[in-house]
Amino acid sequence: MIVQIENKLINLEMNKKYYDGLYEKNEAYMRRIGSESLKIGEDYEEKMWIQINFDNFFPFDEEDDRVIIEFKLMDTKCHIVEVENYVK
Repeated sequence: MIVQIENKLINLEMNKKYYDGLYEKNEAYMRRIGSESLKIGEDYEEKMWIQINFDNFFPFDEEDDRVIIEFKLMDTKCHIVEVENYVK
């Protein structure tokens, strides 16, 4: 389900089970709907893209009891965030 609230485009994604390629598929879909939402000449910095995944499985570490895990595009060494308006 895709929801737009003001300048935010939110993709609500539900995943019943894990399979190889799931995260790549979700990422590709989010990038596609994000690129299709832009118009020539628009200020990209005013938009925000958010993907929320509801997963029916433990995505990473079963001992990690966090309900919300946030991902951003960033440098892994210095933790510099490349794109502030893109959140998963």
